[in-house]
Amino acid sequence: MNITDIAVTLVQGQGSLLASADLTLDGDFVVHNIRLIQTGPSVLVAMPSRVITERCKCGGKNPAGARFCTACGVALPATKALGRKAHADIAHPTTPAARAQLNDAVLAAYAGKIRKTFAP
Repeated sequence: MNITDIAVTLVQGQGSLLASADLTLDGDFVVHNIRLIQTGPSVLVAMPSRVITERCKCGGKNPAGARFCTACGVALPATKALGRKAHADIAHPTTPAARAQLNDAVLAAYAGKIRKTFAP
């Protein structure tokens, strides 16, 4: 896997979200919406994900773990409201070595963007 380009966009006023990144692999494949999140003293590289939803009897979509339907307001069954992850990765590295390579590259691009943005 060759990372051929990383575009980092700094984000302000979004809580712990510091930046988002788009990553190009081998000049042929792009992964959008990689997020850099402040977690205490370190920065986490989070892969793109989607919210897992479940449907109510009325057909309304609700985030996993919701207690009430966002469309009709009815209480959702306990089986639908508990014990599920709220997000699922859309794209992610499959080996620890690939994850380390991706994390290092994204964090280096972020550090470079910070230096360029806040340089005197």
